[in-house]
Amino acid sequence: MLGLLLCRPSRPDRCRWKMSGLREKGVVKMLTVVVFVGDREVAKAVAGNVSDLADVSDYGVLVREREAPHLGIKEQNAEFTIPHHKRNQTVWALVQKIATAWLAKTETREEPDDD
Repeated sequence: MLGLLLCRPSRPDRCRWKMSGLREKGVVKMLTVVVFVGDREVAKAVAGNVSDLADVSDYGVLVREREAPHLGIKEQNAEFTIPHHKRNQTVWALVQKIATAWLAKTETREEPDDD
């Protein structure tokens, strides 16, 4: 496990990932992606390099999506690994892999438009 999701019962909208002690485990926090709708945080992903910053690295990832009842979205958390990522490319390649893995892990799919 890369970290813990900490939430106050009185403020479930203010959860955060605690990633303490990771350096001792060889994890280097590399990337945090936060998605806002207006001024409300709706999703967050934290990725840590678990392979000593090798040219081709593995990343442990924690992802959380907040509930949006008006859109039919339930709150979900996931943890997974992005293996064999080449570090000498744009950061968006890693962001894309994280998003793709999240969709596969949560079985979330975009429904086709009725155009």
